[in-house]
Amino acid sequence: MAQNNLPNTGQFFVNARGNRNHVRHYHLAAVSDVAGSLFFFHGYGGHANLKAYGAFAEALVAATGLSVFMIDHESHGYSGPADVRCVVTDHCLSSDIINIDLSGNRLQGSLPPEISSLMIRELILSDNFIIGNIPHLPSTLQKLDVENNQLTGKVPGKLNDITFLERLSLQNNKLTGTLPTDMFPTSLRFLTIAGNRLNGSIPSEIFQVETLEEVDLANNLFTGTISREWGSMENLLSLKLHVNEFNGTFPAVNFLSQLHTLTININKLTGTIPSELSNSASLQFLDLSANNFSGGMPSDMGSMASMKYLILSQNRFTGSIPTEVGKLSSLETLHLAYNDFVGEIPRELCELVPLPLSDINADCSSRNKVGVPKISCSCCRTCLIGYGT
Repeated sequence: MAQNNLPNTGQFFVNARGNRNHVRHYHLAAVSDVAGSLFFFHGYGGHANLKAYGAFAEALVAATGLSVFMIDHESHGYSGPADVRCVVTDHCLSSDIINIDLSGNRLQGSLPPEISSLMIRELILSDNFIIGNIPHLPSTLQKLDVENNQLTGKVPGKLNDITFLERLSLQNNKLTGTLPTDMFPTSLRFLTIAGNRLNGSIPSEIFQVETLEEVDLANNLFTGTISREWGSMENLLSLKLHVNEFNGTFPAVNFLSQLHTLTININKLTGTIPSELSNSASLQFLDLSANNFSGGMPSDMGSMASMKYLILSQNRFTGSIPTEVGKLSSLETLHLAYNDFVGEIPRELCELVPLPLSDINADCSSRNKVGVPKISCSCCRTCLIGYGT
């Protein structure tokens, strides 16, 4: 803060007349060490005297070279919605600004088209009430985070032109339509578009992005089959496809990456669990629940030494639980309920030492305690009735 050349008294600056001016600075660590740091002013009483307050801010611009914004909040006596005004408009488009973080400020309104002319690396506007379409974006962006807003329209195309974009987070908005084929720059590492109303199939162009580490497409309306090309992405660590409309079988795929999370639950998938999935040695979280999978549980799954959460509930799996499951020494959660498994939960599983299992359920109860349950389980934390018991 010393670069401001102003007396620093905690959350207040003192002007030449000795008046203390309240300053709220959000996400200080993100911008305090770069040129063109953004300060957000909202004075108690500044709302009633914007002329004088604006003059003070203009003096700051002249004295320090900083870009100064004024933010009014309902919580600070302002009767209207949260509003952002640049005190000196030309200066707010300064090329000195590197990162903009206005997250969690209850901001309303739409994103201005002028945003495309900014030469910034990071634009973080998450957790606000921003509406409207996403405009053309700065070509210099490395990170865009607009999650948890009320944005509408389609996912913007021509993102391939943003050659350094590494993180794209659009989740929990109201975006619609299909994904454009030109939204996958080869530098992309983190793609999160969950919680929208997107539909159609996943463009094959996504598989050309070798840098992808985390992909979250969950809670949309995507259709089509799950491509075996996901297995060829060597840097992929997390793949979340749950709560969509995917159909067909899960492909026989060997994940080449160190994949630790795979969620495909609540879709319309059929067929059996491919034995190749057992070769994913790094997999820790696997959720196949609420589909129409059938067949038995592959004994090879006992070789998945890193597995902590295995969720197979609400399918049509049959047969007995293989004893090899007792080799899953890292297992903490095992959900088997609402299937057609029969027999006993393997003794080897119940006798895991040390016992990490904190959550295991199966169809080990019967309706009104009459009849024989499908599964006998001595270590289940929850016994459910299951289908047709």
